[in-house]
Amino acid sequence: MQRLAIHLTDLYTSLAISTSQSLFRPSVRGICLFLLLGISGVVPSQTVSTDKATGIADSASTLSKPPKFAMVTEMPWVPADQTGSEFPSPGNERDQKRYDSEMLSTDNGLDSAEPQPWIEDRIVRGDTFSEICQRNGIPYQQAYRIASLAGAEILHRILPGHAIRFKMYSQKRLDVLQYELDTLKTLEIRLDEESGLYFATTLIHSPDIRIRKFRGTIHSNLMETSRSAGIPDKIIQDFISVFQWKADFYRDIQSGDRFSVIYEELYLDGERVGSGNLIAAEFNLSGKAIRAIRFTDPDGHTDYYTPNGESFKNGFIRSPVKYATITSHFSKRRLHPITKNWKAHRGVDYGAPEGTPVMATGKGRITTAGTLSGYGITVIIQHGFQYETLYAHLSRIAEGVKPGSSVDQGQIIGYVGSTGLSTGPHLHYEFRVDGIHRDAVTVTLPNPRKIEERHWPEFRKAASNWNRELSGLDTVALARNNFRS
Repeated sequence: MQRLAIHLTDLYTSLAISTSQSLFRPSVRGICLFLLLGISGVVPSQTVSTDKATGIADSASTLSKPPKFAMVTEMPWVPADQTGSEFPSPGNERDQKRYDSEMLSTDNGLDSAEPQPWIEDRIVRGDTFSEICQRNGIPYQQAYRIASLAGAEILHRILPGHAIRFKMYSQKRLDVLQYELDTLKTLEIRLDEESGLYFATTLIHSPDIRIRKFRGTIHSNLMETSRSAGIPDKIIQDFISVFQWKADFYRDIQSGDRFSVIYEELYLDGERVGSGNLIAAEFNLSGKAIRAIRFTDPDGHTDYYTPNGESFKNGFIRSPVKYATITSHFSKRRLHPITKNWKAHRGVDYGAPEGTPVMATGKGRITTAGTLSGYGITVIIQHGFQYETLYAHLSRIAEGVKPGSSVDQGQIIGYVGSTGLSTGPHLHYEFRVDGIHRDAVTVTLPNPRKIEERHWPEFRKAASNWNRELSGLDTVALARNNFRS
């Protein structure tokens, strides 16, 4: 009888860990288990122990108590080549429901255990969600079900460098999984104790906001000066976006010009995690100071205004290309580099590498988008009844830009090229007022809108505060510069 018990134990063990997909395997194992339990009362000196974590019998162990088995859950097997992803899809609906009740239940037949500490796994290139789960003790099929939850689809496209954290209650039961979406958002998968099901939610972290102030003098260019001072690129990009309404960053800036910024830095648990908003700023160009104050009115509209309440959005951006240089100015008489004829140059040429994005300088409607004689590939935009802008020598037109379509200010409408009568990659830009060509660099742009009268009390309070801060920052910075000299 002892030999029979041992043989039956070995048979049950081999069936428990076998990769065979026989439809009769559960029945055979049930019979073995029944016989094994039956003979255990006849031969008390020979019993079989089990591994609590797996429910697999260990025939090499001898105990004085009857055998005890944990429930072993099973999933229908689906060939990998029948699925379109890293996870095999479940079998029929009955198997699916059985799996939901077994694999995602709070009990799974495991003994109760103390909660385990958090485990963190940093994603590296080539990792998949299922691989990370398996190397942290989470079964493959459970990983599949978690990644299939509503709201957890991002787990099929995890990114290198991000972290996944696990909180296990026992060796096989996952209580909480967290995936770092970014510094302020986390996807959390949590087990609901009552239903025994997992649910996905996105946690939004509220950072601490600290105000930082800086004033600097431009020696080479704005970007280098700001980076050397530790100012985040995002803040400088915001600065450029705000003041592009008042200055041409490729023509107006000179060595010795000054700028000041007051902006937000974001912290979580005492650690800096990013930059917030540019709150207030000043640009001093050739002795002329221009200030911008960020203000959100009670209706929720946010914009930048002068201390007098005028919006910085003049209706047009001065330059349609970022980080470009003017290679040819507006002129009444110029020698054409190709035809060698003297004629008026009714636009401004911006030199830039081929493929550089070209922006619409104002909101309007496309009237022309195609090849236009010597202009090459060209886009023309009508802005209301009075203004018109032209963008020529493009390499190609942006998707969706066609005659009759509307474009927003700053929207990409094409890319720098050298089509038509051109000697090299550049953008030819024209600005027309009532059909007459004007110098885009010096033309007076439309008047900006002002703060609505009903919002003046709130704006006046905010503007007064940040004006005071900018003035104080200017005084401190000047004193420091004088001391250095």
